[in-house]
Amino acid sequence: MKTKIIRLVFIFWITIIFFIYSCRKDKYVEPVCYDTDIQPILTSKCTMSGCHNGIDKAKGLDLTSYNAFLTSKEKDEILEVINKGKMPPAGYQPLTKEEKVKIKRWAALNYGKGDCSSNTSIACDTANITYTNTIKPIFDTYCVGCHNMGNMSGGYTLDTYMGCVNCANSGRLMGSIQWLTGYSAMPKGGAKLSDCNIAKIQKWINSGKPN
Repeated sequence: MKTKIIRLVFIFWITIIFFIYSCRKDKYVEPVCYDTDIQPILTSKCTMSGCHNGIDKAKGLDLTSYNAFLTSKEKDEILEVINKGKMPPAGYQPLTKEEKVKIKRWAALNYGKGDCSSNTSIACDTANITYTNTIKPIFDTYCVGCHNMGNMSGGYTLDTYMGCVNCANSGRLMGSIQWLTGYSAMPKGGAKLSDCNIAKIQKWINSGKPN
């Protein structure tokens, strides 16, 4: 009887240890929303002319949409070339540390679309709009991959305050991001900016483009 009790206790503790070890191995990965976290990065940093867009499809990879991505080549190649610093190529804006973290999280979640439902309930704050705090983060995410000092696509650079002011003053900025007839829809090859981001840019322009 005593031997049986000892055996049961032993099995009990082995089971506890096993579950503790298993829990430690299951690392929590913060969720991502493909539409708002990943596609903007791919559009801005990977779909320029000659690269991974729907026309050129460099190395068979189209990153202009989630469906296009699913039909492209080996998905893990994206993470590999980013980690090795090979992409974006020299002369283009590199991915930021935060952008690389998002891509890694996306890969860890098996390149899914994620749950984006929580993003729809966030109110659009258009108060105290400035270039530094509001506009620059939008352009850095969606635009500077193509419109920067080293790659002035369309003749515009959006990686500096004056570059953004000049683009806004030209009258092309709002027409392009609103996808109006007669304007080149931007971001090129990507999804239209959210209504909230468009409203913030319009408010910035109407307020005199504060820095």
